[in-house]
Amino acid sequence: RPDQRRLGGMRGPRVFLRHREHRQPQRIGEDHEFVATIAAARQEIQMLLEITTDLGCSLSVQETFSLLASRLKNAIPHDSVVFYEIQDGLLVPKYAFGVEERALGVISAPISSQELDSGRVLVPETIAQQTRMRSTITVRLQGATQSIGCLGIYSAQSSASNPDHLRLLLAIAPKVGITIENAVRYNQAQSSSVTDELTGLPNARSLFAELSRQVQRAEDRRGTLAVFVVDLDGFKTVNDRFGHIE
Repeated sequence: RPDQRRLGGMRGPRVFLRHREHRQPQRIGEDHEFVATIAAARQEIQMLLEITTDLGCSLSVQETFSLLASRLKNAIPHDSVVFYEIQDGLLVPKYAFGVEERALGVISAPISSQELDSGRVLVPETIAQQTRMRSTITVRLQGATQSIGCLGIYSAQSSASNPDHLRLLLAIAPKVGITIENAVRYNQAQSSSVTDELTGLPNARSLFAELSRQVQRAEDRRGTLAVFVVDLDGFKTVNDRFGHIE
């Protein structure tokens, strides 16, 4: 307790003397470091909250990756983001966003369960040979009921990744997994609604939607529109054999 001594012989209100402690420079430096740590943790929590909130509002795969890349840029330096499906021990790219996205979107790479569970930090040789990417963090993504693939964060800098970056990515991985799963399902539903399941060709709904767009375009430009119709002989037998649900 602080040393408190009453001034002797004085009447009236009690007056005490307090001995003020002199704080050492080392203690002051430790306090500043502690405050800086608290501020950094608060900033990190705010960033994670913003990422999860923004991702929850997205149903487009492209929009999801765009939001994720922009929000993560300050916390995890990177140049590209790739979503992979895992097939027979291979990372098979499905969506790529950022630098060299065309190359990263077609290059498959081997990976083991141990590497994936620990967060891969070395770029697979096949990717390193064909791109400028030199470091990566790869984490597994879990959907609502099962693993849906993994997320790769790539950088052209060889030492861009560190354990803190892996920790942050693991913290948002559950939300990213659910969001990507929903976006993929939404895109599949949109595609199936305008595509014939048997042939993969545009269906009648797609035809009328495109026709409406082209009519509107012709009206806006005050132009003309031609429709070319082809009737295939003998196609009824093909349709009767393959085009009906059994």
